Amino acid sequence: MKSLKLGMLRSTLQKGLTLVELMISLILVSLITLAILALYNMTAATYKTTDANQQLQDNARFIFEIFSQAVRQAGLQDASQYAILREEGGALPSSYIWEATSAVVPPNALFGFNNATVVSTGNVNDFGAHNTGSAANGFSDVFVVRYFGSSRLDGHPIDINVADGSIVDCRGVPVPYPQNTGSVGLSILRVAVSNGEPELQCINAARAQAWNIVRGVESLQIMYAVDTDAATDPTPNRWLNAQQVDAAGQWAQVKMIRIGMVLRGPIGSAERQAPALYPLGEEFSKIGGSVSAEQGLTFVPPSDGRLRKTFAFNISIRNTL
Repeated sequence: MKSLKLGMLRSTLQKGLTLVELMISLILVSLITLAILALYNMTAATYKTTDANQQLQDNARFIFEIFSQAVRQAGLQDASQYAILREEGGALPSSYIWEATSAVVPPNALFGFNNATVVSTGNVNDFGAHNTGSAANGFSDVFVVRYFGSSRLDGHPIDINVADGSIVDCRGVPVPYPQNTGSVGLSILRVAVSNGEPELQCINAARAQAWNIVRGVESLQIMYAVDTDAATDPTPNRWLNAQQVDAAGQWAQVKMIRIGMVLRGPIGSAERQAPALYPLGEEFSKIGGSVSAEQGLTFVPPSDGRLRKTFAFNISIRNTL
């Protein structure tokens, strides 16, 4: 009887946990919880990076479409529509046609500003006074194209003031056929900071304000392939920036443009920080064996945890400039 009671007492005492066993259990649970949290954070960070990367890819494709449309329209004019308007509209001057025989020297159909920004959009003559060295981050370029719009031809008499929608500016606004040099279609693409975020912006012929197109465009670099020996070879032979092209008066000899940009995602979207980025491509920036002296071809990002990617593409000029 006494041994039975002693056995029951031992059984009762063995139902609890010692302090050492409790501490070990807590440590194991904590380690498992930390592992789960680390896995969750890593998965969330990877998802955020993947999502930001996809957004940057989409933004780059959209910017490519904007620039492709602008370059295709540079120097565009419809001589057949002009003939119809002259015949049925009756009062259009011929002095603003982009031809060598024009009585008035026409404005450049394509041009740009190197490492600058547009500070005034009210000047009809230069379509935007610019300020060198005041671009976003100090080194972003400005790209400008002029082109003829298209007016409605399905009515009699023709209403030249009504655009038919086949030609639109960088904002997507339909452009009518011009009646003078001041009404030639215009698209200005620049990078500026809006509400603390660098953005690709559009200024159209109305020149009333800049319209935001894509957020997170941290650097925009543009180089021009120029044909400096057109008499012997019709292909471009030199890459020049806007300032060099303008100084040489060779806007009409531009055959192709190369557009490079740095796009950035939200804070916390980068798994690691890139040491340096090349908007136009690293090999392009090292033509001749070293990094080009052109400012803006190398971009050193700050350590702010943002994912950044570079995108570059070439677009051939379609119309005669």
